[in-house]
Amino acid sequence: MNELVLPPSDISREITDYGRLVAGYVYHQNFPEVLLSDPDHVMIKSSDPADFDTKFKQLKPWTAEDRYFAEIDGRFLVAARFLVPLALIERRPVEWIQIMEPKSLDGTFDYFGVEYAEFFYQDFDKARLMLDKNKIEYSKKADEDHSWLNIRINNQGQEIRITDKLLAETIDSEVESGRARPLPSQY
Repeated sequence: MNELVLPPSDISREITDYGRLVAGYVYHQNFPEVLLSDPDHVMIKSSDPADFDTKFKQLKPWTAEDRYFAEIDGRFLVAARFLVPLALIERRPVEWIQIMEPKSLDGTFDYFGVEYAEFFYQDFDKARLMLDKNKIEYSKKADEDHSWLNIRINNQGQEIRITDKLLAETIDSEVESGRARPLPSQY
């Protein structure tokens, strides 16, 4: 008998709900939709280490061998590529997911669930001009491996991020530097 591997329903629902939130934000704020043409990945924030472990185990059969582990600011992060891309917003599939532990043990500084999706758009100057023209507030941020434009879409802390570098490229850089490592297939 063949088994159909379906995504975990709670994670799939969170991604769908976030996609609806983004669609509503785009509509009401006159957000330049072209910036959302290439979804790169979604970030799911777990509520605690046990939730992180649960989400990771739920996703394992649904992700390809491309799975990576990193520790960022004392928190665990796993990045994985889906076996089959998931529709984030209409006709725009996302291929990667990240799961991260919360910033604080008591959860006072975090949104739990899909905190953001990152969309690839190579021309940052053009992206900033479009956001400025439409009076969309954003901040420019960067870490060691990439930069992004951060747009808060609600008071709960959910965001849209526009990046100039794909997650796969960022992971390659992190693996090369030793900040991330591929997860063996048994994990």
